[in-house]
Amino acid sequence: MNMTQLVRCPNCGNYAQRHYFRSEEIMGEVCGNRQVIQTECSSCDYLMVIFSDNGQVIETSSLGMATTIHSKNRQNLTPQVEKAILA
Repeated sequence: MNMTQLVRCPNCGNYAQRHYFRSEEIMGEVCGNRQVIQTECSSCDYLMVIFSDNGQVIETSSLGMATTIHSKNRQNLTPQVEKAILA
């Protein structure tokens, strides 16, 4: 199920978007059909993408925060997520 919520950014407190979707939309067959949660804030460029079942971080970035991308996951990023991370 795809869903978007308006939430407070955990980094700056402004409004951010939280997207819920299945992993095949971002990672193909690598992780099967797992639920993914992506939280992004346009005010501070915060991005956090995790698996909802175990909280494993897929990627994260923010101004002033080091970017973490597991190398095995980088090849499976959508262009939108890749652009947000490298911006």
